[in-house]
Amino acid sequence: EGLRGRDLLSGPQEGIAVLQEGVLDMISLRTSEHRLLFRGPPLSYPDFRKALETAPLESPWFELYDVRKDPGEQQDLTGQPGAQETLTRLRDQLVARWSTLEPASTPGPPANNEALEVLRARGYWTP
Repeated sequence: EGLRGRDLLSGPQEGIAVLQEGVLDMISLRTSEHRLLFRGPPLSYPDFRKALETAPLESPWFELYDVRKDPGEQQDLTGQPGAQETLTRLRDQLVARWSTLEPASTPGPPANNEALEVLRARGYWTP
């Protein structure tokens, strides 16, 4: 019968924004054009939403990618001329989405050393 669902690798449809919770306390908002990534305090931090709302719209807190022109997300547009409007709009959407979530009743399992090494090797985390 085949698999049901939709292709997540090609990105969301036009007009749809997807909240992504990444590894090691990263969240992002992905649209058909951009991905805004936020690296802040741990997701369990009681004032995480406030940190998201008030962090400066610049590196290292935020990264902005044009996923149509840069699908490998190699060129961070944060700080580039003309990026401020997109940064503000996407952060507002990210805050709104984050505000609708309920915390998990139990914490996830901690990452083991092998998993952390894989993440480091793939550029997801650096100590």
